[in-house]
Amino acid sequence: MPLSIAGPVFIEFALGCTAASSKEALSNLLIKTVGRLGFDHVNISIMRDCTLPDDALGFGWANTYPDDWQQYYADKNCMRFDPVAQNAHGNMDPFFWSDLSRTLRLTSLQTGFLGLAGEAGLNNGIGLPFPGAHALHGGIALATSDPKAEHLRDLNVLWAISTLFYKRLRELVAVRKPRLDEPVDLTIRETDILILSAKGQTDKGIAHELGRSENTVNTHLRRIYRKLGAHTRLQAFSTAVKQQLIDLP
Repeated sequence: MPLSIAGPVFIEFALGCTAASSKEALSNLLIKTVGRLGFDHVNISIMRDCTLPDDALGFGWANTYPDDWQQYYADKNCMRFDPVAQNAHGNMDPFFWSDLSRTLRLTSLQTGFLGLAGEAGLNNGIGLPFPGAHALHGGIALATSDPKAEHLRDLNVLWAISTLFYKRLRELVAVRKPRLDEPVDLTIRETDILILSAKGQTDKGIAHELGRSENTVNTHLRRIYRKLGAHTRLQAFSTAVKQQLIDLP
Protein backbone atom coordinates (compact mmCIF):
# COMPACT_ATOMS: atom_id res chain seq x y z
CA MET A 1 0.00 0.00 0.00
CA PRO A 2 1.60 3.32 -1.06
CA LEU A 3 2.37 6.03 1.48
CA SER A 4 0.40 8.49 -0.67
CA ILE A 5 -2.73 6.82 0.76
CA ALA A 6 -1.42 6.71 4.32
CA GLY A 7 -0.80 10.46 4.52
CA PRO A 8 -4.41 11.60 4.05
CA VAL A 9 -5.65 8.75 6.27
CA PHE A 10 -3.34 9.87 9.07
CA ILE A 11 -4.49 13.48 8.79
CA GLU A 12 -8.13 12.42 8.95
CA PHE A 13 -7.34 10.28 11.99
CA ALA A 14 -5.61 13.20 13.74
CA LEU A 15 -8.65 15.42 13.16
CA GLY A 16 -10.96 12.64 14.28
CA CYS A 17 -8.98 12.17 17.49
CA THR A 18 -9.56 15.81 18.40
CA ALA A 19 -13.29 15.41 17.80
CA ALA A 20 -13.64 12.08 19.65
CA SER A 21 -15.43 12.61 22.96
CA SER A 22 -15.31 9.12 24.47
CA LYS A 23 -13.08 6.09 24.77
CA GLU A 24 -15.49 4.08 22.64
CA ALA A 25 -15.60 6.68 19.88
CA LEU A 26 -11.82 6.87 19.87
CA SER A 27 -11.29 3.10 19.69
CA ASN A 28 -13.89 2.82 16.90
CA LEU A 29 -12.05 5.55 15.01
CA LEU A 30 -8.78 3.65 15.35
CA ILE A 31 -10.34 0.39 14.13
CA LYS A 32 -11.85 2.16 11.14
CA THR A 33 -8.58 3.95 10.34
CA VAL A 34 -6.32 0.91 10.36
CA GLY A 35 -8.99 -0.93 8.39
CA ARG A 36 -8.50 1.61 5.63
CA LEU A 37 -4.80 0.77 5.76
CA GLY A 38 -5.47 -2.91 5.24
CA PHE A 39 -5.73 -4.29 8.80
CA ASP A 40 -9.08 -5.85 9.66
CA HIS A 41 -7.92 -7.31 12.98
CA VAL A 42 -7.04 -4.99 15.88
CA ASN A 43 -6.24 -5.64 19.54
CA ILE A 44 -5.85 -2.75 22.00
CA SER A 45 -4.31 -3.65 25.35
CA ILE A 46 -3.22 -1.47 28.26
CA MET A 47 -1.82 -3.46 31.14
CA ARG A 48 -0.40 -0.72 33.31
CA ASP A 49 -1.18 2.98 33.62
CA CYS A 50 -1.98 4.40 37.04
CA THR A 51 -3.64 7.46 35.47
CA LEU A 52 -6.34 5.44 33.71
CA PRO A 53 -9.54 3.94 35.17
CA ASP A 54 -9.95 0.18 35.43
CA ASP A 55 -12.26 -0.06 32.41
CA ALA A 56 -9.44 1.28 30.20
CA LEU A 57 -7.05 -1.44 31.39
CA GLY A 58 -6.73 -5.07 30.41
CA PHE A 59 -5.67 -7.33 27.59
CA GLY A 60 -7.74 -6.81 24.45
CA TRP A 61 -10.30 -4.42 25.99
CA ALA A 62 -11.07 -3.37 22.41
CA ASN A 63 -10.42 -5.83 19.60
CA THR A 64 -11.72 -7.35 16.39
CA TYR A 65 -9.87 -10.65 16.65
CA PRO A 66 -11.80 -13.81 15.67
CA ASP A 67 -14.03 -14.98 18.53
CA ASP A 68 -12.72 -18.53 18.46
CA TRP A 69 -9.14 -17.28 18.74
CA GLN A 70 -10.03 -15.04 21.68
CA GLN A 71 -11.64 -18.00 23.43
CA TYR A 72 -8.66 -20.24 22.72
CA TYR A 73 -6.24 -17.57 23.94
CA ALA A 74 -8.14 -17.18 27.22
CA ASP A 75 -8.70 -20.91 27.80
CA LYS A 76 -5.02 -21.76 27.26
CA ASN A 77 -3.77 -18.66 29.10
CA CYS A 78 -1.59 -17.94 26.08
CA MET A 79 -0.25 -14.69 27.51
CA ARG A 80 2.20 -16.83 29.51
CA PHE A 81 4.15 -17.65 26.37
CA ASP A 82 2.78 -15.37 23.64
CA PRO A 83 5.96 -14.09 21.89
CA VAL A 84 4.14 -10.98 20.63
CA ALA A 85 3.22 -9.97 24.17
CA GLN A 86 6.70 -10.87 25.43
CA ASN A 87 8.41 -8.78 22.77
CA ALA A 88 6.12 -5.84 23.48
CA HIS A 89 6.99 -5.93 27.19
CA GLY A 90 9.89 -3.55 27.64
CA ASN A 91 10.25 -2.90 23.91
CA MET A 92 9.83 0.73 22.90
CA ASP A 93 9.87 0.15 19.13
CA PRO A 94 7.20 -1.13 16.71
CA PHE A 95 7.87 -4.53 15.18
CA PHE A 96 6.71 -7.12 12.66
CA TRP A 97 5.60 -10.44 14.13
CA SER A 98 7.58 -12.13 11.37
CA ASP A 99 10.80 -10.75 12.90
CA LEU A 100 10.24 -12.43 16.26
CA SER A 101 12.06 -15.60 15.25
CA ARG A 102 15.12 -13.43 14.68
CA THR A 103 14.86 -11.12 17.71
CA LEU A 104 13.75 -13.73 20.26
CA ARG A 105 14.82 -17.27 21.04
CA LEU A 106 11.46 -18.84 20.36
CA THR A 107 10.57 -22.17 21.88
CA SER A 108 8.78 -24.81 19.87
CA LEU A 109 5.63 -23.88 21.79
CA GLN A 110 5.95 -20.24 20.72
CA THR A 111 6.69 -21.11 17.11
CA GLY A 112 3.63 -23.35 17.07
CA PHE A 113 1.57 -20.59 18.66
CA LEU A 114 2.42 -18.15 15.85
CA GLY A 115 1.47 -20.82 13.34
CA LEU A 116 -1.88 -21.32 15.03
CA ALA A 117 -2.46 -17.56 15.01
CA GLY A 118 -2.02 -17.57 11.25
CA GLU A 119 -4.42 -20.47 10.86
CA ALA A 120 -6.94 -18.53 12.99
CA GLY A 121 -6.77 -15.62 10.54
CA LEU A 122 -4.09 -13.39 12.08
CA ASN A 123 -1.54 -12.67 9.36
CA ASN A 124 1.00 -9.95 8.58
CA GLY A 125 1.06 -9.05 12.28
CA ILE A 126 2.48 -5.79 13.61
CA GLY A 127 3.07 -4.68 17.23
CA LEU A 128 2.85 -1.00 18.20
CA PRO A 129 3.86 -0.48 21.88
CA PHE A 130 2.65 2.33 24.12
CA PRO A 131 5.80 3.45 25.98
CA GLY A 132 5.41 4.74 29.53
CA ALA A 133 7.63 6.90 31.70
CA HIS A 134 8.76 3.99 33.89
CA ALA A 135 7.40 0.85 32.22
CA LEU A 136 5.63 -0.24 29.10
CA HIS A 137 1.91 0.44 29.38
CA GLY A 138 0.58 -1.69 26.54
CA GLY A 139 0.06 -1.37 22.84
CA ILE A 140 -1.87 -2.11 19.67
CA ALA A 141 -1.56 -5.31 17.63
CA LEU A 142 -2.63 -5.31 13.99
CA ALA A 143 -3.17 -8.21 11.58
CA THR A 144 -4.92 -9.13 8.34
CA SER A 145 -7.33 -12.02 7.90
CA ASP A 146 -5.98 -12.64 4.38
CA PRO A 147 -2.28 -13.61 4.22
CA LYS A 148 -2.01 -11.85 0.83
CA ALA A 149 -3.94 -8.72 1.79
CA GLU A 150 -2.48 -5.40 0.71
CA HIS A 151 -1.63 -3.44 3.83
CA LEU A 152 0.58 -0.58 4.99
CA ARG A 153 4.05 -1.77 5.93
CA ASP A 154 5.49 1.53 7.12
CA LEU A 155 5.94 1.08 10.88
CA ASN A 156 6.60 4.76 11.53
CA VAL A 157 3.22 5.87 10.19
CA LEU A 158 1.39 3.14 12.07
CA TRP A 159 3.28 3.95 15.26
CA ALA A 160 2.40 7.62 14.88
CA ILE A 161 -1.27 6.63 14.69
CA SER A 162 -1.04 4.43 17.81
CA THR A 163 0.86 7.10 19.75
CA LEU A 164 -1.70 9.76 18.88
CA PHE A 165 -4.46 7.36 19.91
CA TYR A 166 -2.86 6.74 23.30
CA LYS A 167 -2.27 10.44 23.92
CA ARG A 168 -5.91 11.27 23.16
CA LEU A 169 -7.18 8.35 25.25
CA ARG A 170 -5.33 9.66 28.28
CA GLU A 171 -6.75 13.13 27.68
CA LEU A 172 -10.25 11.68 27.61
CA VAL A 173 -10.25 9.28 30.55
CA ALA A 174 -7.17 9.88 32.72
CA VAL A 175 -7.98 10.09 36.41
CA ARG A 176 -7.40 13.56 37.82
CA LYS A 177 -4.46 13.70 40.19
CA PRO A 178 -5.28 14.97 43.68
CA ARG A 179 -4.00 18.36 44.72
CA LEU A 180 -1.39 18.28 47.44
CA ASP A 181 -3.74 20.10 49.82
CA GLU A 182 -6.58 17.62 49.32
CA PRO A 183 -7.08 15.10 52.15
CA VAL A 184 -6.27 11.52 51.20
CA ASP A 185 -7.28 8.40 53.08
CA LEU A 186 -5.88 4.90 52.66
CA THR A 187 -7.80 1.83 53.72
CA ILE A 188 -6.20 -0.65 56.12
CA ARG A 189 -5.71 -3.10 53.23
CA GLU A 190 -4.11 -0.42 51.06
CA THR A 191 -1.78 0.53 53.90
CA ASP A 192 -0.74 -3.10 54.42
CA ILE A 193 -0.04 -3.56 50.72
CA LEU A 194 1.93 -0.33 50.48
CA ILE A 195 4.12 -1.23 53.46
CA LEU A 196 4.79 -4.75 52.20
CA SER A 197 5.55 -3.37 48.76
CA ALA A 198 8.01 -0.86 50.19
CA LYS A 199 9.75 -3.74 51.96
CA GLY A 200 10.45 -5.29 48.58
CA GLN A 201 7.67 -7.86 48.49
CA THR A 202 6.49 -8.89 45.03
CA ASP A 203 2.82 -8.87 44.08
CA LYS A 204 2.84 -12.65 44.43
CA GLY A 205 4.43 -12.45 47.86
CA ILE A 206 1.97 -9.80 49.04
CA ALA A 207 -0.96 -11.83 47.74
CA HIS A 208 0.28 -14.93 49.59
CA GLU A 209 0.82 -13.07 52.87
CA LEU A 210 -2.57 -11.36 52.78
CA GLY A 211 -4.49 -14.31 51.38
CA ARG A 212 -5.56 -12.44 48.28
CA SER A 213 -5.06 -12.91 44.53
CA GLU A 214 -2.37 -11.07 42.56
CA ASN A 215 -5.11 -9.33 40.56
CA THR A 216 -6.60 -7.99 43.79
CA VAL A 217 -3.19 -6.70 44.88
CA ASN A 218 -2.70 -5.02 41.49
CA THR A 219 -6.11 -3.37 41.77
CA HIS A 220 -5.28 -2.01 45.23
CA LEU A 221 -1.92 -0.69 43.99
CA ARG A 222 -3.58 1.17 41.10
CA ARG A 223 -5.99 2.79 43.54
CA ILE A 224 -3.11 3.75 45.82
CA TYR A 225 -1.26 5.35 42.91
CA ARG A 226 -4.32 7.35 41.92
CA LYS A 227 -5.01 8.55 45.44
CA LEU A 228 -1.43 9.68 45.94
CA GLY A 229 -0.72 10.87 42.41
CA ALA A 230 2.23 8.48 42.27
CA HIS A 231 3.78 6.45 39.44
CA THR A 232 5.99 4.02 41.40
CA ARG A 233 5.75 2.11 44.66
CA LEU A 234 8.61 4.04 46.21
CA GLN A 235 7.01 7.33 45.24
CA ALA A 236 3.67 6.21 46.67
CA PHE A 237 5.27 5.11 49.95
CA SER A 238 7.25 8.34 50.24
CA THR A 239 4.14 10.43 49.63
CA ALA A 240 2.14 8.42 52.18
CA VAL A 241 4.84 8.97 54.80
CA LYS A 242 5.00 12.71 54.10
CA GLN A 243 1.23 12.98 54.45
CA GLN A 244 1.37 10.94 57.68
CA LEU A 245 -0.87 8.23 56.21
CA ILE A 246 1.52 5.54 57.45
CA ASP A 247 2.90 5.24 60.96
CA LEU A 248 6.52 4.18 60.84
CA PRO A 249 7.79 2.04 63.72
